[in-house]
Amino acid sequence: MTEGTIRKPGVWSSIAAAAAFGLAVTAGNRKLGFGYYIARHDQVCLFAVAMTLCALQAVVYLMTRGKGGDATRGQHDKRS
Repeated sequence: MTEGTIRKPGVWSSIAAAAAFGLAVTAGNRKLGFGYYIARHDQVCLFAVAMTLCALQAVVYLMTRGKGGDATRGQHDKRS
């Protein structure tokens, strides 16, 4: 397995987590279950953290995907 194939599920999981937190924030659903509630401020902070991690996962995935095994990258047509 390459790093790109390992990171791809991480990117999709991060997107799903950010979407879930975003949906919870916009719907105003503060009940976590088991009788606990989360404050709106904390909910927004968790959403910001989820978005940040999602963006970082995407950037790292794109960087590892871009590295590829292309040994000729950067060696454009050199004319004398």
